Amino acid sequence: MRLATTLLMVGVVLASLGTLPATAAPISLEASADAYGIWLGAYGYPADDPRIMDLNHGAAPEFLIKWNGDASSRKVWAKFDLSGVDLNSIAQATFQVTASYGPGEVTGERFIQVYALNDGDTGTSGEYGYLGEGWEEGGLDGGPSVGGNVLTWRNGPANIFDANEFDVTRTSHVGQVGPYMRDATSVAGTVYSMTSQELLDAVKGDTNGTLTLALLQTPTSGWSPAFATRENTTYAGPTLVLEVNSALAGDLNGDGFVGQDDLNIVLGDWGNMPPGDPRADPSGDGFVGQDDLNPVLADWGQ
Repeated sequence: MRLATTLLMVGVVLASLGTLPATAAPISLEASADAYGIWLGAYGYPADDPRIMDLNHGAAPEFLIKWNGDASSRKVWAKFDLSGVDLNSIAQATFQVTASYGPGEVTGERFIQVYALNDGDTGTSGEYGYLGEGWEEGGLDGGPSVGGNVLTWRNGPANIFDANEFDVTRTSHVGQVGPYMRDATSVAGTVYSMTSQELLDAVKGDTNGTLTLALLQTPTSGWSPAFATRENTTYAGPTLVLEVNSALAGDLNGDGFVGQDDLNIVLGDWGNMPPGDPRADPSGDGFVGQDDLNPVLADWGQ
């Protein structure tokens, strides 16, 4: 009679639960490197002077991003160290940036398009070759690059330097941040974020502990919004927030999901003392009953 009553209660509880998202604990990773590059026509250089493309902006406290088709267009790169993360446990990935600009009067909404550099990309060679995952942010804020792996507009990973694009054979589009705009209500410190399956796939597909995200702005705009870099002393730089699957007490069979198979383990030994299957007694009191059923119901569908 007690088992029949319990089964009825289980049915009612499961009907009300449906399918729940996995319990997760977040890991927050600020970029281990970030830098932006500029295409022509800034810092007093003539509009057609190619030297602007060789300036490094790795030490800047904020990154500027825009595309207006010619002078002063900017793109951004951010690198994340995943070497200490158990990628198999990641359930969700979110990318976020923090605005360092305040109120203003700029018409129209903008978006940051986010691209993941292919895992293990080594870059290309030649006069207009670009860097791979080994790029370095450098230590300058608008100074001429010393070469090597220091990032500039000219050698930015997968950069198509004369278009608002990245090389589609070396990157994948993982989503967009926004919309954002600048008006009288804009507040410095506002966090903008995006979460996507594509970003999660890029994170979980990493094999060398490094993820590079390349950023550009749409649509075409003369406005260059500012967002904090990792060098900013007031706001956080580009950040990757990873939700991690927690260990589930109700996962009695260890398959990573709490469902009918786990319920069957408890019900199959219901009322036994000691249990024939030790997995049926997660409470460890030597008796299979309500205390063993509760974690299965609490974690159901996860």
